[in-house]
Amino acid sequence: MRSRGLDFDAVVPVGADGAQLRAALDELRAPKAKRPPLFGLVHYELCRLILQPLAVLEDAGPRHLMIATDAEFDASTLADLTRALMTRR
Repeated sequence: MRSRGLDFDAVVPVGADGAQLRAALDELRAPKAKRPPLFGLVHYELCRLILQPLAVLEDAGPRHLMIATDAEFDASTLADLTRALMTRR
């Protein structure tokens, strides 16, 4: 991606979240697509600026790019994850 003279390498993860993000970025790459402001995280790695796109800021509000809406989650896995996050050590 290029913005204001800076080149960024955009990172798209593998998996359901990556599929959602790739589809959204491909949609924004279309020649006549409206390109709202992009919100993401940038870090510097191996002499490159790496962009992790998170959302586009549309008139109706932010549209999150990395939330997989069609993925199914196992309830026990979510419970285990929540317990692990909430446990103080």
